[in-house]
Amino acid sequence: MEPQEVKQAELNDLVRFTALLYYHLAKEVVQAFGQEGEKAIARAMENLGQERGMTIKAKVEEEGLPLTLDNLARFYDLPLAGAWRTTARISPRRATHMVEYCPFAQVWRQRKAENLGLLYCKVEDALKQAYNPDIVFEQSKSLMAGQDCCLISAKLKER
Repeated sequence: MEPQEVKQAELNDLVRFTALLYYHLAKEVVQAFGQEGEKAIARAMENLGQERGMTIKAKVEEEGLPLTLDNLARFYDLPLAGAWRTTARISPRRATHMVEYCPFAQVWRQRKAENLGLLYCKVEDALKQAYNPDIVFEQSKSLMAGQDCCLISAKLKER
């Protein structure tokens, strides 16, 4: 059977489902285990991020390309353009991303679960480090902290 093209509404539903799945699982873990539950979720998000970062890294290396910021964006594994509202300036050595709308954040903010959202976002730090530890990332704003956007800058360390 041939894969079918996903419609925007279907993509939105899938992304919302993913956010809800994480929310309900994380909420139950934290309610059942408190701080230990939060630590377990943080470890799980780090593990997920490492796996995703290594997968992206393998794809970039398979193509014989360097582990630059523009290649991270090119091979990124989520449909950011389809479901998120972002602005990015990307070059091989520097990048700035501004996320004005995150469907995950919308779900978690509606449920007053920003703390769970912050735990989830640890996945991105781990992903980037697994992809290339020579990239330095800084997040100066976060939707999960009640700000108007997520603002992330990155640069490739000089060698």
